[in-house]
Amino acid sequence: TVEVIVTAIPADVSEGRFVVASLEDGSNAEIRNSELIFNADGEAKFEIKALAAESFKVSFDVADSTLSAETVVAVNSIGTAAVDDPDVVEVTDIKINQSSAVLLIGNTLELSANVLPSDATNKNIIWTSSKKSVATVDSNGVVTPVSKGNVWIIATSEDGGFNAICNVTVKRREFTVTWNVDGTKTSERYEEGAIINKPSNPSKKGYTFIGWSPEVPSVMPSKDIEFVANFREIEVDPTVRISILP
Repeated sequence: TVEVIVTAIPADVSEGRFVVASLEDGSNAEIRNSELIFNADGEAKFEIKALAAESFKVSFDVADSTLSAETVVAVNSIGTAAVDDPDVVEVTDIKINQSSAVLLIGNTLELSANVLPSDATNKNIIWTSSKKSVATVDSNGVVTPVSKGNVWIIATSEDGGFNAICNVTVKRREFTVTWNVDGTKTSERYEEGAIINKPSNPSKKGYTFIGWSPEVPSVMPSKDIEFVANFREIEVDPTVRISILP
């Protein structure tokens, strides 16, 4: 087999898109993983399995792509296109344990993937993130959120380059704000770090509102919090006299 790298320009336009590769009719070869995925560098990889040293014309089908219509792949070294070793069991597909997930900032997500068939010779899996600014993934499939957004976590078989995807939505954690006015409570939900909007100053007959306790921070902390309205009684001057005229 020979590995081919296809580059799309500009890279940010093609990131995360699928592209389907196909060989011209009559080629004495096959593409092992025809559905490709562009990575963050604007590259998509695939393997051609050949029975003899020759050149192949490869066509690509992808929506709104800046890829050229075709390219020529040369298998030009003796032995590169040798007949497969009968003792090697090739990978034919890859499966991931979940296709979508919601991940809160501060938590992690552990994904797993398996190649098929189960007795494949090379079971190695490569994990990548389509947007490292949103979430990263380590070599064991553990996803760590970075910022709010959507990201593809891609499991790729080392043998054959087959892909499986988990679409991860990263969100900020939410907490509850409770406003307590003389025992009457109202609650709101805020994302961690969001700006807290204070309600209008409450009123109480015979009293003046003097603020909330504790003091309301500018942004939502990483916990539920209750604010109690504080009032001060309006004092009446005892020296004031009211005269009633006849």
